[in-house]
Amino acid sequence: MATIRQRHNKSWQVIIRRKGFPQQSKVFIKKEDAVRWARVIEAECDRGWVKNYTQLDSTLFSDLNSSKNLRATPRYIPYAVGGSDRLCK
Repeated sequence: MATIRQRHNKSWQVIIRRKGFPQQSKVFIKKEDAVRWARVIEAECDRGWVKNYTQLDSTLFSDLNSSKNLRATPRYIPYAVGGSDRLCK
């Protein structure tokens, strides 16, 4: 069930709590955007398409672009004959 409340700074906060699903919340400027987002998330929960948007909203592009997250490793495929190995590009 979604709870939509107006905050002191005139923004709207949506909190969605469902048993068996992670709690999700988000803040909007317009109430209609808050209601629309709540409907979409609740429909996804009904279908079983659960996504945790809370962590995704706080992720910056610079965090995704860091060197530790970009691991470019070639695939390793052993040859079936001869026992030698090769790398695929």
